[in-house]
Amino acid sequence: MNIIIFFLLLNNLFSSEVEIVINKKINKKINYIAKVVSSQSSNEQETNNVTEYKFSYKFLENNEDGIIYSWKIEEILNYKELSGFSRALQRLNEGLEINFYINADGEYKAVDNWAEILEFYEKKLLKLKEEFWGDEKAISYINSLKSNLLTPEKLSEFLLSELIMFHNFYGAKLTLNKNEINNVSIIDEYMGINLPIINESKLTKNEKTYTLVVSEKIDQLRADAILKNEARKFDTKPIPYSNSQNFKFEYNHLFEVVKLNFEKNVKIGSDYLNKTVEIKRVN
Repeated sequence: MNIIIFFLLLNNLFSSEVEIVINKKINKKINYIAKVVSSQSSNEQETNNVTEYKFSYKFLENNEDGIIYSWKIEEILNYKELSGFSRALQRLNEGLEINFYINADGEYKAVDNWAEILEFYEKKLLKLKEEFWGDEKAISYINSLKSNLLTPEKLSEFLLSELIMFHNFYGAKLTLNKNEINNVSIIDEYMGINLPIINESKLTKNEKTYTLVVSEKIDQLRADAILKNEARKFDTKPIPYSNSQNFKFEYNHLFEVVKLNFEKNVKIGSDYLNKTVEIKRVN
């Protein structure tokens, strides 16, 4: 279907309610550059990481199961002067292509090419083994990757966070210049129990460009009460916990992403995770 993303103005041409409808020109390749900065502390051990990569994505197919997109990592860029095994390891994902389904609302549903992804990593790791066969530490690390990474479940966490974030808000129905606030309850990714979430969003328009700002955070008072109750069940003290994330999408007149800024902050007791992602279109 060679139709592009467009706005459907509800009720009449002057309505301020906008629905984002997902359709694209088949095989139209759009290029982006992404920068991911993260810092994490666990058991007083802190790690920091900066990754920058070029990726492209395109619409492949629209069928009864959903819309299929391709996301390909074209090039991994370095911020540190790396060499040898460290350099090769950082470029592990270079050339990887992920084909994935989303539904009509733009929500991620499934990866369509796990077999090809697993084969990609098996070949990459085999090549690393051949290249660094005399380095015992490198071989040990490669073997660890093979045993701890090469399943769809583990790869999902490793690969899909930016992909899912990038597509999550397609299909939304929003009113221009109005704060939309929703209260939902979902299973928290860190605590593993249902916690209340406050989701606030606002869509604004400037000539032919659109900006969507979304804030998500746990409802702290209600969440604290739930966590205290859970701790009481196991006769333990509740762990201080907070979790929030903020998005800023900038779209062109076709509602294609031009820029995306994302920030996530999680604190569990004395441990924390801070992550920022910046994605820019380059064509």
